[in-house]
Amino acid sequence: MSAERGKEAPSAEMEWAEDLAPIPPAEWSRARARHLLDRAGFGGTLEEVDRLAALTPEAAVASLVDYHFMPDDHLRPFEESGVYDPSLREFPETRPAATRA
Repeated sequence: MSAERGKEAPSAEMEWAEDLAPIPPAEWSRARARHLLDRAGFGGTLEEVDRLAALTPEAAVASLVDYHFMPDDHLRPFEESGVYDPSLREFPETRPAATRA
């Protein structure tokens, strides 16, 4: 506990919360790689966290942002579901108009 009653000492994560400065490579870690994946919205497996942690911070971010450069030849081809409704393409501008349609 800190000197102030009832307040805990800040965790390592809290020290850099809200800090938008680039992360120096010396401070890049598995914890920060995991945090990056969590904040990107999809989390990651231990292998994915390790892969990002082995990169520089810039390369880790680029691997998420520039995903179209990532090899995808291991993925199955896209399968059309047949659910697409072409009439939904021109969706009404307002919610009431959508309800009437």
